[in-house]
Amino acid sequence: MLHIILGILKIIGIILLIIISLVLLIILSTLFVPVRYRLTAQKNENNLYGQVRLTWLLHLISFSVEYKENHPLIMVRLFGMDFNKLVNWWKNAAKKLSRKKKTSKKKITSKKKKTKSKKPERKKSEASDLKAAKTEVLTLGTAKTEIKKEELSSGQAAEPQKLFPEKTDSAVWEEPKASLGRLAILKEKIKAFWDRLKLLFQKIKDLASSGNETAEKIDRIKEKISDLKLQFWDDEAKNIYRKLLGHLQFIWKHFRPRKLKGWIRFGTGAPDITGELTGVIYLLLPASAADLTIIPDFNNLVLETDIMMKGHIRVFHLVRTAGALWFDKEVRRFIRRARAKGGK
Repeated sequence: MLHIILGILKIIGIILLIIISLVLLIILSTLFVPVRYRLTAQKNENNLYGQVRLTWLLHLISFSVEYKENHPLIMVRLFGMDFNKLVNWWKNAAKKLSRKKKTSKKKITSKKKKTKSKKPERKKSEASDLKAAKTEVLTLGTAKTEIKKEELSSGQAAEPQKLFPEKTDSAVWEEPKASLGRLAILKEKIKAFWDRLKLLFQKIKDLASSGNETAEKIDRIKEKISDLKLQFWDDEAKNIYRKLLGHLQFIWKHFRPRKLKGWIRFGTGAPDITGELTGVIYLLLPASAADLTIIPDFNNLVLETDIMMKGHIRVFHLVRTAGALWFDKEVRRFIRRARAKGGK
């Protein structure tokens, strides 16, 4: 008995170790295995092409967005297979299973119907006799009603003519009616005009009141701006902004493109502005852009390019930055103060 319990516990421990190791492997791979990105862009006078591609864990999962011939295309791949195809295959398999279940249910119901006993023929004949009797009774009733109607119509056909007097002068009655209709239309027009005047006066009043309200709103906005300056531009806030800038520089250092090559030809149509932009671009370019060629056009307004850049992103760096900000007492105090101010 003891050997059996120990064997069961051993199996449970092995299963737990496998699950824990798999969870650790997934967590470590998401943190430290980089997500690689690749951006390509091509533009000339006629065509525009762009692609953004993300891959993870030796192309186990890949995501790409492509813009070609004025049509965007999104593609997701799992284990090298198109995700949409996998979804369609799964849907087709589910439909086939549901069809099989329906056919099996139909077969079972048809068998049950065959096994049921049929009703005796006597009951059918009695039902048919009852139906025939009902139809005979209905026909007799309709015949009687038709006879009564004929008698009534023959005896009282000329009486309705005596009840109504003959109208002789129709024009005498029509003229006052027409005059009454014109008066009603005139009254409606006067009423509509009066309603429009009322609306116009109301709008003038609203504009006058809104002018005072806008002046009050402007004063409130000014007060809020001054409060925000006092709150978000003191020494503590400036210190936090410096820390945030340092964290952003850390993220840029690890996420910036490792390789950048191709060429860019641009021109603004004004030689002085083109020259200034060229200097700014060369100042901002990273060291990895040694293979990138800048071609300024000082005479024409143009933008043509064919570039490729690639790099990688690790989730660990984002987690590290978020943790450093979360456990920083000054940042938490600043957030608490901003929330309290916003609640008021």
